[in-house]
Amino acid sequence: MCRPALTRLLLFHLLLIKPHIAKGSPKECEEDQFQCRNERCIPSIWKCDEDDDCSDNSDEEDCLQQVQMELLVQVDILSCNNV
Repeated sequence: MCRPALTRLLLFHLLLIKPHIAKGSPKECEEDQFQCRNERCIPSIWKCDEDDDCSDNSDEEDCLQQVQMELLVQVDILSCNNV
């Protein structure tokens, strides 16, 4: 008769603790993914595509700098091809 009560108490205890454990560990994205500010993971190619894929717009921040870098790489490639 003591076992069912102990089992229920243990189950109740686990249900209370589990949400706190899950919230404590930060989410990690895969290598080919971008981690949004809200910890959502999206494919890296969706970053700076002028679409708010993260739902917090963090995938569209600092995109001007990325576009400038891409242009510099293209100019560098073109100048190497003309040599």
